[in-house]
Amino acid sequence: MNEVQLPPHWKVRKLGEVCLNKTLTNPQKSPEDIFTYVDVSGVSNESFKITDTKEILGKDAPSRARQVIYNNDVIFATVRPTLKRVALIPPELDGQICSTGFCVLRADPKYLYFTYLYFYLLINRINQKVEALQKGVTYPAINNSDLFGQDIFFPPLPEQKTIAHTLRTIQKAKETRQRELELERERKAALMQYLLTHGIRNEPCEEKEIGKIPKSWEVATLEDMCLKIVDCPHSTPKLSSTGIRTVKNVNVRNGRFVFEPAFYTTDEEYTERTKRLEPKEGDVLFSREAPIGEACLVPPNIKLSLGQRLMLLRTNPEKLNNFFLVQAFYSNYLKSKMISLAGGVTAPHLNVSHVKKLKIPLPHISEQHEIANILKACDRKIQALETEIALTDELFHAMLEQLMTGKISTQPLSETYV
Repeated sequence: MNEVQLPPHWKVRKLGEVCLNKTLTNPQKSPEDIFTYVDVSGVSNESFKITDTKEILGKDAPSRARQVIYNNDVIFATVRPTLKRVALIPPELDGQICSTGFCVLRADPKYLYFTYLYFYLLINRINQKVEALQKGVTYPAINNSDLFGQDIFFPPLPEQKTIAHTLRTIQKAKETRQRELELERERKAALMQYLLTHGIRNEPCEEKEIGKIPKSWEVATLEDMCLKIVDCPHSTPKLSSTGIRTVKNVNVRNGRFVFEPAFYTTDEEYTERTKRLEPKEGDVLFSREAPIGEACLVPPNIKLSLGQRLMLLRTNPEKLNNFFLVQAFYSNYLKSKMISLAGGVTAPHLNVSHVKKLKIPLPHISEQHEIANILKACDRKIQALETEIALTDELFHAMLEQLMTGKISTQPLSETYV
């Protein structure tokens, strides 16, 4: 019994009834031929695309390299299937080989438009069905027959093409913004590196103990430029379901405070963990282990304590701009210096004494402010793009669920737009 109320002209079939047979091969029979191999790890569950392939000689083919893929086939990872590693095969991979960790679905053109099939496999209903069918704890998986046994809802082919075109348009908009975001991040990284080694005054540079920097800049240690440098308590914070936030390393990434996941402690634990210094807005959070060198500012309107492996730095505002310091931690010089100082093989870490003695380039405070403002403008653009991508992604998933169950009516497109 179908639990979804579909429009009367839609049909319901098993996936196995509307897909053609797959093609098997053994590349080891052609030992000197090179083929392109798609493994499960090469499919992104964010972009739903193949992001990595390998060129392999037939004689070196892994045992799982057995399925031929053609342009417009859809591959669905049956290993950990709820991760949604789904992709549409592009023309450049026509005739290549994928892992048996995928179910290969080849749309029968009498019933299905291939892009419609691809999008259908992304809906929550399919995810819920395969989750209920997967077997195994450490290596959960389903069989191909489990997937082919699932229902697919579909309207006539012209309407399928309209639905696919609509979803692909939204998907392309997200991809465009994603490329813009990647370029903006690259631009900021290059600009940051330039500003932290050349400044904005167009003055000559000279070789100093940390490398070439503008002639008027000084070199100073963190302990000379900070009012306070405090390590976290050397104990695991006692967490609670609610209360006052405590910061873990996962909350400090790429120069920004990451709000999720959130961790909490009790009032008593907070008091204990902030005896030496209570964090306040604008203080610098710094990770000295797992990983080393991540930093961000304490955001406004938040009360928090430090988890393990974190330090708190309170800059002297007359000497050191706090945002400038956060950016400096990501400079080539400081990153390489921290790596060279880090001890430990399995868990590299910096000692507190190492952090205090770290040397940083120090322009006049007014130039620090100007450099900080330039980089903050880059961050605002990056954050705006991230927000736009998140909203587009929400729209995509909302439209996906609505269109694939006929809750939004569509009119067939002309072939020009398909």
